[in-house]
Amino acid sequence: MIARAFAAYGEAKLRDKFDERQRQRMKKDLAAVGTLDPEGALNYSMVYLACGHDSSSGRIVLDDPDDHVRISWPNIMCEPFVEIINAEMRAHAELLGAQYISNPRTTAFGGNREIATHPLGGCPMGDDPSTGAVDHRGRVFDRNGGFHRGLFVADGSILPRSLGATPLLTISALSERIAESILADNTLGI
Repeated sequence: MIARAFAAYGEAKLRDKFDERQRQRMKKDLAAVGTLDPEGALNYSMVYLACGHDSSSGRIVLDDPDDHVRISWPNIMCEPFVEIINAEMRAHAELLGAQYISNPRTTAFGGNREIATHPLGGCPMGDDPSTGAVDHRGRVFDRNGGFHRGLFVADGSILPRSLGATPLLTISALSERIAESILADNTLGI
């Protein structure tokens, strides 16, 4: 399905960018039913996923009356990291003699459609309830400046902003630190 979708998009929107050999590969993907042709375009494609340093200005919003969660980030595609990443990917593709196709979620469907693999900051660390939802030990603040007993957050949401790099190791280190703190304090009575 993905091979056919990319081939259809390439054929409809980018046909003039491809040479005859590339167009023939796209046709093989369009004709594929079930098993892909090993000479199809998808087997000669590379998918990039990059990490950038965004402004951390997006918001997670709970819509009433449906109670649907949505991301509100009206200017995400105008942020500097988007063009920097696209320029690097375009240069890499050109070095390989390939055609660069920008984010298909945006180019095919339009609008502000980015991909986020590690949404950060929904429950940020801070020094007190006015600057964050949790402290450096993952303890959740109550409205009086104390903590909700036994309630901790130990995931990427506690990072208060974009790191500009994949946050896996940072999230892992913070989670381990929080777990060690819980056990050291015996906060849960374990």
